[in-house]
Amino acid sequence: MPAKDKYHQTVKNALVKANWVISNEQVALKVPRRALTVDLEATQQDTKVIILVEVKVFENMRSPMKYLELAIGQYALYRAVIEWLKIDRVLYMAVPSPAYETIFREEIGRIAIENLKLRLMVFNPDTEEIERWI
Repeated sequence: MPAKDKYHQTVKNALVKANWVISNEQVALKVPRRALTVDLEATQQDTKVIILVEVKVFENMRSPMKYLELAIGQYALYRAVIEWLKIDRVLYMAVPSPAYETIFREEIGRIAIENLKLRLMVFNPDTEEIERWI
C-alpha cells in the first residue's frame, strides 16, 4: 500500500463533517500489469453520489510549478483510467486552501482548472472543513 499523504486524515475528517461516509481508502484502479491507488472513496448519504478523492499537500516543495505539473498529471491519468474502467465515479483533487489561494488562483492554475476540467475539493487544514467544491 502506498503511504498516505500528510492531509489524508484531515480530508477524511472534512468529508465526514460534510456528511460524507468514507466507503473505502486506498482504492485500487487495476489495468493490465499495473495498478494505481486513489486515496479515498466517499458516499453522500442523501444523494448516494459516490466520489473518489486524491489528496495533495502542496507544501514545502522546491518548485510549486513542478508539483502542480505532477499533481495534474496524476489526476489526468487517474481520470483516464476511471473512464477506461467505466467506473461511475467523479474524481476530485483535494487541495489545502493555502494552495488554492496561491497557485490555483494564478493564471496557470485557472487555465488548468478551466481547460483540463479539474475538479477540486478545497479544504482548510486547520479546521478540517471543506471550503469549496470546484
